[in-house]
Amino acid sequence: MNELPVSTGWHEDEALLRIARGIRQMPDLEPAVNLLPSIMAAVRPQKRPWWYRMYRWAKAPRSITFSPLQTVPAAVAFAMICIVSILYVRNADNQGIHARQQDRVAVVFSVELPTARSVSVIGSFSNWQPHACELKKDNGEGVWTVTLLLPAGRYEYAFLVDGGTILSTPRAGFHQDDGFGNQNNFLVVGNDNEKSI
Repeated sequence: MNELPVSTGWHEDEALLRIARGIRQMPDLEPAVNLLPSIMAAVRPQKRPWWYRMYRWAKAPRSITFSPLQTVPAAVAFAMICIVSILYVRNADNQGIHARQQDRVAVVFSVELPTARSVSVIGSFSNWQPHACELKKDNGEGVWTVTLLLPAGRYEYAFLVDGGTILSTPRAGFHQDDGFGNQNNFLVVGNDNEKSI
């Protein structure tokens, strides 16, 4: 052990001098054999389960720093994902439209009205709205026609002449009272044949 300096000044307390002499006379002792392993065992980190380590990692606050150039690859990847997604959705829509058109049957509606100025077919397939189903007049004959693609099913229809007169055609073999004093034609569309009305 290092020796403590002893001052011989007259003003030092006699008790302090005795303590210093006692410390100087103490023998040097070696630490106990198990002292170091017990200290190391106390300070050694314990291994925690993986889920606890993940929880601690996720819970710990982090700061992320990046430069604008480091964002370029992420922006390019994001743009590519968006483009591929748009193309995929557009292709799926086109395939859906094509499949829906394949499930439809071409039905030709025609009526002979030489003096009419406009003719539309209205029916349950169009919510009885005339603007979507206007017929075109054949030159010279006075026959009005339109071809519609309809899914399989049963439909009621009639012709709207000059925007005001509702007319069913006697050429169609099937009629049904509409409940308002008019007769509607009706047709059954199947997937295996084309219809001409």
